[in-house]
Amino acid sequence: MDKKKLIAEFIKLIESDLALAIQAQKTTVEYATGEENKAENQYDTRGLEATYLARGQAERVADVRENLAFFKTTIIKNYTDGDAIGNCALVEIANVDNSQDQKTLVMMPKGGGLSLIFDNKPVQVVTATSPLGEALLGKHIGDEIKYTSGAKVWEYEITTVK
Repeated sequence: MDKKKLIAEFIKLIESDLALAIQAQKTTVEYATGEENKAENQYDTRGLEATYLARGQAERVADVRENLAFFKTTIIKNYTDGDAIGNCALVEIANVDNSQDQKTLVMMPKGGGLSLIFDNKPVQVVTATSPLGEALLGKHIGDEIKYTSGAKVWEYEITTVK
C-alpha cells in the first residue's frame, strides 16, 4: 500500500469535508442574521439558537482546517519491521479470536475516525488519544494489544507496520 497516495486520498476527503463545513457555516450565519429570526418577544429564542448553531459550525470549520493542515504537513515515515508504532505508521491488526476481523489503520495526530476505501481495503485514522491508538503506540509487529471500547474488551495482534 502506497502511504503517500493514501495520505493524498485522506487530504482529498478532508478538503471535501471542509467545503461542506464552510457551506454549512455560511448557511447558518445567513439564517442567524436573517430578518426572520429577529426576536418577536422576550421568549422568542430562534435568533439566539441560530447564533449558537453558527458558532458550532465555525468551530467545526476550524477543526477540519486543522486536520487538513496536519495531513498536508505530516512527514511520511516508512517504518521497518523493528520500528515501534508512531506518527504516520500504517498498521494492520488481526483479532486474536477471529482472524476474519482485520483492520488497516494509519496513526495520525489528528483526524481520528476518518476512514476511506484504499486499494479495496477500508483504512481508518486513529490517534494516540483513542483507546485503540493508545494501545498501539510504541508497539511492534507481533505484539498483542488490548483495548476497551464501550463495555467490550478487544484483543488484536499487530501483523504489519509500514
